Amino acid sequence: MSESKTIEFSPISNSELIDAPKPNSIPTVQYHKSFDNTRLAYYYFKAEKEPIARVIVLHGGGAHSLAGYEHMADTLKKDYDISTYLLDLRGHGRSEGKRGDTPKTESVWKDLKSFVDFVKKNNEPIYICGHSSGAGLLLNYISWNKKSDVDGYFFISPELGYKSKTARDDLSTPFASIKLYKFVISSMTGGALFGNSMAVFYKYPKEILESDKLMQPSITRNMSMAMTPNAPEKQFMNIDRPYGLFIGENDELFQSNRVIKYCDLPNKEVKDKSTCEIIKNTKHLSILLDIGIKIGDTITNWQK
Repeated sequence: MSESKTIEFSPISNSELIDAPKPNSIPTVQYHKSFDNTRLAYYYFKAEKEPIARVIVLHGGGAHSLAGYEHMADTLKKDYDISTYLLDLRGHGRSEGKRGDTPKTESVWKDLKSFVDFVKKNNEPIYICGHSSGAGLLLNYISWNKKSDVDGYFFISPELGYKSKTARDDLSTPFASIKLYKFVISSMTGGALFGNSMAVFYKYPKEILESDKLMQPSITRNMSMAMTPNAPEKQFMNIDRPYGLFIGENDELFQSNRVIKYCDLPNKEVKDKSTCEIIKNTKHLSILLDIGIKIGDTITNWQK
């Protein structure tokens, strides 16, 4: 029996994304063979001039690369000469793999390492940007001792996990509901049971799910673990590269002042090179429309 749920109400709005004009051209989808030969879909927004940097973008849970991320990629390409790769996670978008799933938690991190190594064949600085749960995935990747290093990071509307205590107090309807028993039993059995079973269900707006068939309304326990930081404060404290953290003042899911406090955790050397900002009149998804300007300005300053 299907465990999909009817979305009666979503706490987030996508009206600004729907009303925004799309970029004039979207690159043709390309594929990268990951460590286990899974084909990962990506869209390469190539700078018209010699790029000053390259950015890899990680979408949020259940989303995909063309669910609003094309706006930032187009801005970086046209206005900053920054080449951008929008990457569909395995089991998402046009990438291969069981929908919303990963064989093992570490497989997602191995995918990212494989893609970073692919992009590293070029000589420009490389940055990784994660939005929402993609930012949680990024923090887990940074904490992984087998990662391939890059030059810096960007956390956009970051979902840092339930242990981060950044959720809004007035959130009457949670964006994601979970099957807790699946997490418990999977942990007790070392992932042997329920690891590949749907365990997190997103409340995306109904119009998104109806109009965009690439959206994935649920993910498995393993995929959730790959994208959810286990010790967010400690993990953020150990960041060893400059970073940008941006969150909307009106983010529907997270308390912006609690999120921004994470910027105080890394050591002084890293913190002094980094930038953090609460962006006025911006929500969880609408931030994607203009965040390319913040990322582009930050990278330009770092390059100086």
